[in-house]
Amino acid sequence: MLPTLGLFDPTTRKATGSFSETQAEMNLIHGILDIPVLKDQFIQFSLAKYPIVEQHEKSNLICEIMRKLWPDSIGDQQFKLFRKFETFLSAIGKRDHFFHQFLVYLIGMNIISLTLKNFPNESEKENIFGFKKDEDIYKTWLMTSTCHDFGYPYHAATKIANYLSDLYAETNLNYVSSRLHISDNKNDLELEHKLSLIEIDNTDSAEEKNLNVTTFLNKLMEEYLEEETSKIDELQKSFSQEKDHGYISSLLLCKTVVESYIKTAPWPSFKKGNYYKSLKLSMGAIALHNIRDKKLQEKITANRNIYAFLLFIVDNIQDWYRSFTTSPKYPAYKFVGFEKCHDSGKIYIDYLLTSDSWSEEMHNNILNEIALRKTTINNPKNETKLGVTISIRYYLLKKDKPIEIKCSF
Repeated sequence: MLPTLGLFDPTTRKATGSFSETQAEMNLIHGILDIPVLKDQFIQFSLAKYPIVEQHEKSNLICEIMRKLWPDSIGDQQFKLFRKFETFLSAIGKRDHFFHQFLVYLIGMNIISLTLKNFPNESEKENIFGFKKDEDIYKTWLMTSTCHDFGYPYHAATKIANYLSDLYAETNLNYVSSRLHISDNKNDLELEHKLSLIEIDNTDSAEEKNLNVTTFLNKLMEEYLEEETSKIDELQKSFSQEKDHGYISSLLLCKTVVESYIKTAPWPSFKKGNYYKSLKLSMGAIALHNIRDKKLQEKITANRNIYAFLLFIVDNIQDWYRSFTTSPKYPAYKFVGFEKCHDSGKIYIDYLLTSDSWSEEMHNNILNEIALRKTTINNPKNETKLGVTISIRYYLLKKDKPIEIKCSF
C-alpha cells in the first residue's frame, strides 16, 4: 500500500522552502488507489512504486500499467511504440507527451472519483457521464486521456522533415530536399485514406464493409459541438491541413480499437456494447482537445461530452515533466503539491516555477502565461454543476505568495 507521508501545509510554504515532487506524486496516486478498476495487485504495486523511482523506470511502469488496464493487446503494443517516438522527439527538444498522457489520466481519475461521490445514483451518473456503471466511466476516461496525443509524433515528424528539407534546399541539394518534404497534398491524401478506411469483414451490412472514420468523426464533432455540417467540414479540413495531433490521434484510436476488436468478435455486437459508446465519446474528446477557436472552445461542455470537457481542462493543467530544460522564455514547472478534499470538492495542484536565470522579461512572460491559462481553462461554458473546484497555485522564486487560478464546475 502506498505510504501516506502527509500533505504540505500551504500556509507555511515559501518559495525558498522544502518542496518534494515525490511527495506530491504520492498524494496524487494515493487519492485513486481505492477505485475498483485499479484494485489489481500488480497495478496497485506499480502505482505505489511510481513516485519513488527514476524517470526511465517510471516509463517502464507506465507501459506495464497500460498493458494491464487496456483490453486485448492494445496496451502492450501502442504505449511501448509511443515511448520510442518520444525518446527521439525529446532528444531534439520537443515537449514530453508520453508521461503527460499518463499524468493527465491520474489527475482525471482524481476528479472523476470526486465527482462520482456527489452523484451516487445510477441515473445521475448516466446523465452526466453517459454510463450507469463506474467501470464504463473509468474505461472511457482511460481511452480519452492515455491516447489523446498519439498523433503528435506524426505532427512533429512532418515539421522536422520539412525543416530538414528547407536546409537541404539552401545548399542546392534539391533532390534530397524533395525526398524529405512530406507535406504535399498527395501525401496528405494517402495518409488520411489509410487512417480513415477500415475494412470490416464480419458484418452483414454492405454499407459497413468499409468504415470511413473521417465521416464518422465529423458526425461526432457535429454532435458534440452542435454545429452545422458545413462548419464541421471546414474544421476537419483545417485539422487535416495542419496535421492537428488531436485529429490524427482520434483517427488512430478508432483504427486501433476497431481493428483489434473485429479480429475476435462480430462488428454488430461491438456497435451494441458500451465499448463502442466509449469509443465515440473518446474520439470526439480527443479530436477537439487542441482546438484553437475560442468560440468553439466555449462549446466543449460537460453537457455535450464530459470527457471532452475534462480533457480540455486537465490537458492545460498538467505541466510537470513536460520539459527537462528551461527555455529563454519559460521556466520549468516543478510539481510540488497535490491535495484532494472530499468534503469541499476541491483539488489543489501546486507548482514551483524554476529557472537558471530570471530576467524581468521572463518574469513578465510567466505572469502572462498564467493569465492566459486562467482564461483557457475557464473558456468552456458548463451548465451542469458537478461540485468540483480545481485550484492551481504557482510559486515563483521572486514572490513569497503563490499566484492562484481556479476552475469551478
